[in-house]
Parts: sequence; C-alpha cells; structure tokens
Amino acid sequence: MKKTLIVFGSVVLLCALYYAEFRKIRIESEAEELSLDNLERSEGGELWDLFYKVRATIIDGRSATFEIPGELRKLEGEQIELSGAIAFRSEGSRIVDSNHVGVTYFDLVPLLNITYGCDIVPDQVMRWTIVVNLEREWILTRTEMINAEALVRGRFRIDTSEPYNAAFFIDAAQVALLDP
Repeated sequence: MKKTLIVFGSVVLLCALYYAEFRKIRIESEAEELSLDNLERSEGGELWDLFYKVRATIIDGRSATFEIPGELRKLEGEQIELSGAIAFRSEGSRIVDSNHVGVTYFDLVPLLNITYGCDIVPDQVMRWTIVVNLEREWILTRTEMINAEALVRGRFRIDTSEPYNAAFFIDAAQVALLDP
C-alpha cells in the first residue's frame, strides 16, 4: 500500500510538472509572425521604417517597378545615418594578407534580414537592401567580418535601374563597427 501511494504521488508530481511546462508553450498564428509589413520599430532605427514601406513589383526578371514613400524620396542626396547588418560581397572585397580583407562596398540590411534571409523573396529584398559605397577602402580582420553590424553615414541615392543589384545606395560612406 505504501509503495502504491509513493508511485501514485510520483506520477501526480510528474504530471503536475509536465502540465506546468506545457502551459509555457505558446502557439502563435502565422498572422502574428514578425514580418517587414507589421513591424512597429526596427532595431536599426526609425529610418528603416521608411524602407519597409517601399513596394517592389517584379516585371520580367530584370526590372521592377517601385512605390517609394515621399519621405524616403526627400532624403535623396542628403546625408543619412543608418545601422544594420553587413553582407559582404566578394567583388567588393580583396585579400590584403592572411588575416585582413580590404572592402570598398557591401550591402547593409536591417537586422531582421539576418533572421528571415532564407524566407525572403526578391521583391522583398529589393525593398531594403542598401549598397554602401565607401569613401575609402576599409581594412578589416576576418574575425571582424563575422556577424558584422555597423553604423553607416553617407549620401543617400535611389537608382531603380538595376533592381536585382539594389535600388538604394549610400555613397561616399564612412562606417564604424558596432559592438556585438
């Protein structure tokens, strides 16, 4: 009888613990999933919000039409400052020595892109990929290039003629790595 009570008590205790753990599980609908269209504030700052409002429609696999908010168009030719994640391009980089790479340009993306990069389709990528053309070559260690996040400052330009490359640019840019 005593053994039966101990076994029964152990089973009840395990069930209570499992119940407590299962209550922590939250099932969210797809509509509540974070996406570019339902962000309230990005980690990169308020300026990214304007890029999230851009709409791109692919026409023929080489070209696209864009709906760009007026507030973003007004920034063309102006100095802007934007932080985000760096996506280095091989053609914008050169090997300096065994531990250093010289970079002349790279893509800047909101930190959200790192999480959702595999699920995004080209017309969405066109909305917020920014090519950063540096004022002068930037020498980085290979370690600094891993998971690099940066603050970029330069002249903003819009050019939708090659949308699969980018529609937005920051020219004559200065850049500083952000602390991880």
